[in-house]
Amino acid sequence: MSKIPLWHELTVLFGGAFDPPHIGHRQAVRGLFKNPGVKEVWVIPSGTPPMKSSDTSPAVRLELTRINFSAALSDRRFPTEVRIDTREIDPVIQRLSKKPSYTYDTLLNIKREVPNLAFAVGSDQLAQFSKWHRFPEILGLCHWIFLKRKPLGEEEVVAWVKEARASNLIQPSRGPGSSPSLWQLLDGKTYLNVVETDAPLSSSTDVRIEIEKHGKIPEGMLLPEVAEYLMKEHLYGT
Repeated sequence: MSKIPLWHELTVLFGGAFDPPHIGHRQAVRGLFKNPGVKEVWVIPSGTPPMKSSDTSPAVRLELTRINFSAALSDRRFPTEVRIDTREIDPVIQRLSKKPSYTYDTLLNIKREVPNLAFAVGSDQLAQFSKWHRFPEILGLCHWIFLKRKPLGEEEVVAWVKEARASNLIQPSRGPGSSPSLWQLLDGKTYLNVVETDAPLSSSTDVRIEIEKHGKIPEGMLLPEVAEYLMKEHLYGT
């Protein structure tokens, strides 16, 4: 059994299609530096998501990601310890690969560079988590952070934990540094930390639906600079 990780020493990966990226994504990343208090965050736009499809080009999604996760005129107070990692999306942009982009493979690749890793997952993703490629083996590749997104985050996490305990995938943490929100995964080499987040309950799908319905950018869901780029490039029906 390994020691409970020192979260301030970890690099956290935050992946997604970002089709488009929204305020919730931005606030979730910002919040990771407060709770659990991590060292840095790598934002990873997915190349070819295995469980999603998109009409937006990978190059455009990458540019939107860069805009969303940077200091902006409308919000200069954004952590500089955030970087965009393009290893999944570059081959797709260059048309070198049409294979699905699996988090499992990305984790193996990054672990060669950065051994102290965690992966952040929003509670709204937990219903699909068991369908991820090479689950539950993937749980042993790094530590995990579940972000409880209000108002349903508590219920989503409780449901997942109940099922995972029944399958002997997790158990309560023990020893110094343990807490009710901390769980040991598999054989105790990796840990799961369940944390609160101020990120609003919204999704990229919600943004696209709102634009399709009303023909304009939904108020308060996008960083102004992201909204400006959408309008400029006439994306998602704007």
